[in-house]
Amino acid sequence: IFPGWGNYGGGFGEGRIPRPARLNPPSGAPAHSDDRDFLLAMRVRLEASGYEVIEAPDVNVALKVVETQPPPDLILLDIGLTIGNGIMLLDCFRTYDALRQTPVIILTAQPAPFLRHEARKRGVVAFFHKPADNAELLAAIRQALGETSS
Repeated sequence: IFPGWGNYGGGFGEGRIPRPARLNPPSGAPAHSDDRDFLLAMRVRLEASGYEVIEAPDVNVALKVVETQPPPDLILLDIGLTIGNGIMLLDCFRTYDALRQTPVIILTAQPAPFLRHEARKRGVVAFFHKPADNAELLAAIRQALGETSS
């Protein structure tokens, strides 16, 4: 999973463009969140479930990651970002041939009902309000990746 917002674990340094952290197992998917604690907890849960997590601290880095890394299997995206917003970033992702069919799951703390509608119009496979239920989120990830529950 991939873009997330936080200043830890990804080689982020002052005045440098952050390098996304690439962590072991099977599938890569972007994880985006503006809440450090939430992102850290999400990363731990996903890695414990065997997923590789790639993070990006903002929209610019997320776009750089998709231009320089193999396409992710899934994008986990927050709507409220430090620079830009998740809907705009999703629109940018969809301009890349390799990402047009990539499943996207949205996580957000923003209550606006129109966001769910805008996300669905763009083909988002699941939409969660933070804090998301761990079991439900992992089930949505597995379903989006075509995995069977074990």
